[in-house]
Amino acid sequence: MDNKAKVYLGAAVLMLLVFGIGMLGPAKMQPVLWMSYTGFLALASLLLVVAIPIVAKATRHPLAMKALVLQRQLGICVFLFALVHVLITMQFGLGWNIAFLLDPQATFLLVGAIAFLILFAMAATSNDFSVKTLGKNWKRLQMLVYVAILLLLAHFINAGLVFAKNPIVVGVVLLFCVAGAYFRFKPKAKPPVSAKQEPMEPSKETIKQ
Repeated sequence: MDNKAKVYLGAAVLMLLVFGIGMLGPAKMQPVLWMSYTGFLALASLLLVVAIPIVAKATRHPLAMKALVLQRQLGICVFLFALVHVLITMQFGLGWNIAFLLDPQATFLLVGAIAFLILFAMAATSNDFSVKTLGKNWKRLQMLVYVAILLLLAHFINAGLVFAKNPIVVGVVLLFCVAGAYFRFKPKAKPPVSAKQEPMEPSKETIKQ
């Protein structure tokens, strides 16, 4: 089994584990737990995937470098986590009533839906064909991941049913985002300007000559 297949297998095992933990709760609470667990899994895994290039560049650690090679597959797994979250929410939360997203009281559900569409676009273009076809626009599209993160943070904080109620979890997530943004967008240090060399004074021997 190659590393790409191992990534998808690991994602499947992780998802089964999430569902299993959710089933440990009361029957009436299980859908809520599944919605919360899968949503938080999607957000956390997205933050980790975006952090991979930063960690790899800063540490050159073999594990980070290996993850960097598999970043495309890891990104697709993030979308799959988000897809499961959306399907569970539509089934148990909205009853497949998409029109509810236009309700003013469901603003942050709509925000989450927009973020999901961005993740869908990124996952759909995570292939060599799209890279060649879109050219420079492919990288611009991938930069929308930062817009998706901001939208998901707003969705998580305002619509989260379990993890968002814990201020420690929210604080850790926000701190992680701030640290990641700092290292990702901090201006590069300019090389020091070499001082102009002063003309050397002639030695006494040179003067005598």
